[in-house]
Amino acid sequence: VNGVNSYNVTGLDRNTTYNIYVRNNCGNDYSNWASTTQTTNPLITCGSTTDTIVCGTGTSTSYYTPVNTYYNYTYTQQLYTINELPTTGQITKIAFQYNYTSAITSKTNCTIYMANTNKEFFASTSDWVASSEMTPVYIGSLNCSNGWNEFILETPFMYDGTSNLVVAVDDNSGSYNTSSHVFYHTSQARNMSLHKYS
Repeated sequence: VNGVNSYNVTGLDRNTTYNIYVRNNCGNDYSNWASTTQTTNPLITCGSTTDTIVCGTGTSTSYYTPVNTYYNYTYTQQLYTINELPTTGQITKIAFQYNYTSAITSKTNCTIYMANTNKEFFASTSDWVASSEMTPVYIGSLNCSNGWNEFILETPFMYDGTSNLVVAVDDNSGSYNTSSHVFYHTSQARNMSLHKYS
């Protein structure tokens, strides 16, 4: 790009690493190529800018979280670290990646809660974030079809940018599908989710 020190590249994918090569136009000749590597950022809502964060790789599947599809009544908590949430801002939507050809039809009465937390992982099966610390952000159906399923929060949640984030799903639907109705998740070395069911 002649005569300028910056260039706006459009059409890039979010959360993707690109190799960038530049060189000087010296009139009758060019300098050697210089290179750098940059990763495009996925960002939560910040000011007037809205973007998307994808947490994890989503290569494993389970029917336990975010809502247990094999039991009538379920409750889950999932932790997302500050490393996965790179900025402060208002969360206005949440999406879950579902992986089965038949849709979920049983989860019609669910509440999603969120909270900023210093908890880095769940130390035991009873190490829940207290319900008194949670803010309800969505009430309704969590029925999903194959692929990404987005839910608009009735009460946007302010992520503080310095804590981890806990997302809880309280399912009082009283109905279930099968253990084949699964969601994608990322396997972790430490316990990043808890679940109970009946």
